[in-house]
Amino acid sequence: MGVKRMRYDRSPRKIERWMKEGRGAGRNSTYQPWLTVRDVPSRGKSTRVYGWHTGRVHHFLSQLEEFYFYTLEWRRDILDIREQFPLLPLHETVQIAELLRVDHPRDKKGNLVVMTEDFLITCSGPRGEIIKARSIKPAPELQSRRVWEKLRIAQEYWRRRGTDWGLVTDREIDPILAMNVRQVHAYRDPAALGLDPRQVMPIETVLRQLLHESPRVPHRLVAKKCDDILGLESGTSLAVTWHLIAVRRLEVDMTVPLHPNKPLPLVKREDGGQS
Repeated sequence: MGVKRMRYDRSPRKIERWMKEGRGAGRNSTYQPWLTVRDVPSRGKSTRVYGWHTGRVHHFLSQLEEFYFYTLEWRRDILDIREQFPLLPLHETVQIAELLRVDHPRDKKGNLVVMTEDFLITCSGPRGEIIKARSIKPAPELQSRRVWEKLRIAQEYWRRRGTDWGLVTDREIDPILAMNVRQVHAYRDPAALGLDPRQVMPIETVLRQLLHESPRVPHRLVAKKCDDILGLESGTSLAVTWHLIAVRRLEVDMTVPLHPNKPLPLVKREDGGQS
């Protein structure tokens, strides 16, 4: 959660226009974040990523937000991910700030700013959908009293709605898992590889055999051998490997860095074989 440093003022007229545009509304592929990478000069790396679960482009204003997103993408229980979710109506967060005796965020011109939650997540549960709000903050920022004031406003906002709210820092995000998911993320759709899905199966068959025969060989060399055997363009089998991992047909230990110059950290099955 946070109030980001804006490129432009957030006047009442602009807030009204954004609401009419549908920002902050919709679910899954129809959701539009309140803020995009063009609206905010991020402190770190801002990115746009096409989501597996939602089928739309997500906007992240920091690398920490991006990393948290990748950990969500890897979870099987995720139904929807809405980033930069607006805490509306504005008068409610103003009222909460007054009750807490803290200043409500404003822009440089003194206009009240619509606060946003970093992530609003919909998960599947034993009794149906569960919605969770999560604020993402680097641990060092929690030393700031002002940061805590804004977090308290968000916490109370979600408490009133009976929504599970939580704070996530870099200490709770596994960077290796996040980077591994980022590594394979673009390869989930076979079409992105320039391959017909029917072409993946024979490559997978040969890859599995080679991996079984050479479990300690750097995967770059295993994939090259697969390309040579099948007469494929160089790099095809490596791309297929990332695809198989993305769709979980090739199980690997995602807590170990995935790198072409290292052996794949395959997960062993109970029968002693490999996935």
